[in-house]
Amino acid sequence: MKAKLYFDGNCPVCTSYIRLLRKKLDETKIEIIPFQSSAKEFQYVSADGRVYAGNRAIEQLAKDFPAVTNYFWILPDKYKVKALQVAYKVGSVVRNAITPKKKGCGCGKKKRT
Repeated sequence: MKAKLYFDGNCPVCTSYIRLLRKKLDETKIEIIPFQSSAKEFQYVSADGRVYAGNRAIEQLAKDFPAVTNYFWILPDKYKVKALQVAYKVGSVVRNAITPKKKGCGCGKKKRT
């Protein structure tokens, strides 16, 4: 079974992050699938069927596809996965700060208090 990575296909932040990851992922071993609705977090399903979301998804993706950490080549190996998670977290902050560009995009949704 191929691994699967799900993301909000309507979100400009998510699609940019995916464009970056595609350069390092072997698409013969992973399927990258856009959701057509607003997904709050990335979801990763490993080749053995385990499901991960958010930072855990990014962490497991980096374990299964270590090449994605090569963007952080200047860091010692023990910090590369953490750097990838921080990049994901920053993307989430940006995603929550911008106005939705397309119907269904989860960007810019503010929590009601």
